[in-house]
Amino acid sequence: MKISVIIPVYNCAKFLRKAVESALNQDETEEVILVEDCSPDNALELCQRLENKYHKIKLCQHPDKKNHGAGASRNLGIEKAQYKYIAFLDGDDYYLPNRFKKTKEVFEKYDDCDGVYECLDSKFLDKEGKLRFDSKLFITTLKKEVAPKKLLEEMVFNDIGYFHLDCLCVKKEIFKSLNFDEELKLHQDTYFTYLLAASRNLYPGNIASPVAIRGIHKANRYTHDTGLTHYRKMLLDKMLEKSIEMNLEDEKIYLFWWLKIKLTCYYNQFSAILSIIYQIKHQVKFTFKNPNYLKKSCFYKTLPIVRSLLRAFNNYYS
Repeated sequence: MKISVIIPVYNCAKFLRKAVESALNQDETEEVILVEDCSPDNALELCQRLENKYHKIKLCQHPDKKNHGAGASRNLGIEKAQYKYIAFLDGDDYYLPNRFKKTKEVFEKYDDCDGVYECLDSKFLDKEGKLRFDSKLFITTLKKEVAPKKLLEEMVFNDIGYFHLDCLCVKKEIFKSLNFDEELKLHQDTYFTYLLAASRNLYPGNIASPVAIRGIHKANRYTHDTGLTHYRKMLLDKMLEKSIEMNLEDEKIYLFWWLKIKLTCYYNQFSAILSIIYQIKHQVKFTFKNPNYLKKSCFYKTLPIVRSLLRAFNNYYS
């Protein structure tokens, strides 16, 4: 199994060497592609030193040498990748030993496997990160094994968790129909993983114990970005639009409608009520235009959305 590991590089020089060497230490890693994204620190210089030291490292930048964001950087890395399998790693995270052992076993077991997701743990890298997250570490994984065709449904309706890019390995061929959205400066990973779950056969690898570590520190980009609400709304709109553009099954599009309602309610609480009513109107129209799906007793699946609504009202009045 030969894997191209893609690492977007932005404001992570302090942690980058550990990330890179953790990828190089995996037997399956054939190349590590560093996409330097006009980082404000000394990351470019460090990338050049690493490229000179390790023959498996390939350094690239955007043609205009400007900052384009993590989504565009990953897309560029995918274009440069030479091998059949693609894995991702953030520049401030790192792989644990035998990162791809279970991944390889799953790909060999299932002929129709397009990707394997696994478990991510977290670690504080500085005191400021510990304070910012109230001293709470967290594991990112799915609570149970799910058949590929049921993965999106379980993630949307049953809150079984989700998977992180650091713990995802996919066949390069999937990028013929799906890439990272470059307009989303935040949440482009969520956009990609949900649409991937909807359109491809993803199997669980090791979801009980971590295969990688997420570094939590004061410079984590999403904790400082003032455009969170804007990008969250854009994310929800784009996922739904892309599901229609990809001509997914009606059931999958239905799930993206409900995901939009659920996350809108979670992110914006009571202020989103008009948007939620608008979405429900479209859901009702969609449901009655698709009687076959109606026969599958889809109404019971609205209960998580009702709970989200009630939680929003409770948060608003408490």
